[in-house]
This record gives sequence, structure tokens and C-alpha cells, in this order.
Amino acid sequence: GGYALFEWSSGRDVLDMIKHFLGIIARDNELLSAENAVSGRLALHHGQVICWKGDKGSLRYTSPAISECARFLAGMSRDPGRVVCSQTFLEKITAIDQIINSVRLRDVVDKHKKVHRVFNLQQDPGLGLPPRIDELHENPFVD
Repeated sequence: GGYALFEWSSGRDVLDMIKHFLGIIARDNELLSAENAVSGRLALHHGQVICWKGDKGSLRYTSPAISECARFLAGMSRDPGRVVCSQTFLEKITAIDQIINSVRLRDVVDKHKKVHRVFNLQQDPGLGLPPRIDELHENPFVD
């Protein structure tokens, strides 16, 4: 596991970069056997990240945004190619003129009993997968 941090320029730029990244993985996987193929799942959120230098000079990061994405990944299916996001991220990207299919998944509740809304993202071609029926919120089309 790991994470990537992006300085927010626009929702369009982020989505285009993610689709490009997933396209490269898909293209490179065509040359590999199934057991050697690269797979991944993405959880997306928009929020502030704090950066500092660690004891050995390496950069360290912390943020509720990173924690939120980790919660989403822990609570989602292991299907390679799945893309989910927070309500905050969804609101940012739906403000642009790209059509993104989003469906609300089961909420994630953290150890402090805070409810986090999670949305499945899909856009053909190149972004995400259709939502799994067993992961849908009881009312998936209401945010």
C-alpha cells in the first residue's frame, strides 16, 4: 500500500491524471501474465496535508485526508481498479463539466463514531468499475 499527494489545481486535472495513470497500468499489464499484473484500488479525498522533515531528514506527511482514504480502502472490496471517493472530493469534481457516474456506497464509521460517506466513481473509458451490489448504501442515489 501507499499513497500519492497532489497539489490541487483542478478537478479535471486530477481526474485526467488518474485516468492516464490507470491507462498506463492497463497497457503495461497486457504484456504480463495474470499473476504478475499490477493492480490497485484508489480512494480519493480533498483536504489539507501537513508535511515536515522526520528525524532522518525524510519528508513525513499527516492529514485527516490520508486517514480518510485509508478508512475507505479498508472498507471496500479488493477488486482491482475500484475507485472510491469522499463526498468532499465528489462535490469538487461534479462542479466540472465531465460526466462521472457516482453511486453512494455503505458509509464508513470511524473509531470516534463519525460517519464518512463513500462514493463509487466510474467513467467509461478508463476510470473505475461499476459498484458492487453488496457494497451499495441502502439509498445509493441520495447524497
